[in-house]
Amino acid sequence: ITSDCLGDPLGAAPNLSKSYLGIAVCIISPQGLAAQDEDQELKTAFSTIAEQLSTNKDKILEELIAVQGKAGDIDGYYFPNTKKAGKAMRPSETFNTVLNL
Repeated sequence: ITSDCLGDPLGAAPNLSKSYLGIAVCIISPQGLAAQDEDQELKTAFSTIAEQLSTNKDKILEELIAVQGKAGDIDGYYFPNTKKAGKAMRPSETFNTVLNL
């Protein structure tokens, strides 16, 4: 069984050239902002986020892989429940926690 959009086996690690690119951008961008020395406010703001994303990368990927191929109940197609849809669109509690630091 494969997922329609990725062509990867369900439950397997996503194809790095497709899915991981989004995660990589989310991890690399904060690392770059934390490493620069031109804007100390940005450096301070992104240092903790960069560290947490790097530390939790494997756990975040596991959480994202765990929901692949599973139907989600959002109470409708045209008028979904916003709380349920939000939870379905942000399935990694670890990633969400890091972003909300």
